[in-house]
Amino acid sequence: MTLIDKYAIIINSKSPDLKIAARKVPSGGSSPADERELLCGAALPFRRKVSFQRTYAERMINMKKTTLRKNLFYLTATAVLVAMGTALSFVTVQIPLGGVIIKQFSVWLVTVYLVSVICGPLYGMAAGFLCDLFSTLLNPAGGGYNPFFAAAHIIAPVVIWLIYAVVFKKVKSVFVKIPVTVAVTQTLVYLPINTFLIWYFYSSKGFFELLATRSLSLIIEIPVFTALLFALVPLAKKLAEKIVK
Repeated sequence: MTLIDKYAIIINSKSPDLKIAARKVPSGGSSPADERELLCGAALPFRRKVSFQRTYAERMINMKKTTLRKNLFYLTATAVLVAMGTALSFVTVQIPLGGVIIKQFSVWLVTVYLVSVICGPLYGMAAGFLCDLFSTLLNPAGGGYNPFFAAAHIIAPVVIWLIYAVVFKKVKSVFVKIPVTVAVTQTLVYLPINTFLIWYFYSSKGFFELLATRSLSLIIEIPVFTALLFALVPLAKKLAEKIVK
């Protein structure tokens, strides 16, 4: 682009400052060096504006790319963990008491904790609901699907996220955040809600009798879930940071 073309850009610019500067360029008697110096000074606001617009556009594009990568990672991670949780739901641990099996539990709930911590409560709700649905439908001896049992999986991810990401936001140690999150969620969400639903739909025992019996399983569930999350959460966090960035 020649000096005349650049001068024409200033004259045709919609910016009042640039038009004023352009009018001040002498029509004759000045050296090319003087005109070039004046032209550069007049074009400075225009250059700054273009530079700002370019920086803003690049920033917006990078934000959109980061958001897209984040959403794709969340969807992929949720889908993978749902598949893992469905498979793990068929591996159960029996808790006996006095020769009687008082509780059967599976470690598939760890996937709900992982999705809720890494991806957020909405993805955690989807993971809990889908794992419960698929495991029930794929288990030939599991009977029909009861949608009321999804209530715990809808409430638990919100509690997990609030404790881990909000209450303990400034706490960096997972050795504090994870045990408290697991203990509160298992004790105040999963245990009372599922016990009530089992009592209401299937059990002939009293509610508090059933609650006292089922609460013994927390002695095993909380340490097992906590130990697994100690190993999995830091790995999942590092993977998420690498992919999203």
